[in-house]
Amino acid sequence: MELDLDCRRCPLCETRNRVVPPDGDLSSPVCFVGEAPGKNEDLEGRPFVGRAGSMLDRILDEEGLSRERIMITNTVKCRPPGNRVPTSGGMLPVPGAGPDGAQARRGSWKDRLRQPAGKEHQARG
Repeated sequence: MELDLDCRRCPLCETRNRVVPPDGDLSSPVCFVGEAPGKNEDLEGRPFVGRAGSMLDRILDEEGLSRERIMITNTVKCRPPGNRVPTSGGMLPVPGAGPDGAQARRGSWKDRLRQPAGKEHQARG
């Protein structure tokens, strides 16, 4: 996936510091999606680096997983002004999540990450 780091497709570009592209393994079967970049993400240009990122890192560490094994992104790639809720105008589809940007996957995310590469998880239920 190629993302324009100088994107000007929506008004969010006027107030952002940096575009925040997805991070981690873009082909991972597991994707954590945040609402929008916060102050720290806007400054660093990486998703989930603030308080939520610290919490995510602790949870992943407890499970013996790393950020490099999952994809982490936001519904919008730029911080909305005043940290307001993002609107659909700045949202891009999540890579690998289907044509509408959303695809439900069943099964444990931990199980999916622990499978050898190239193996599909058999959904339970």
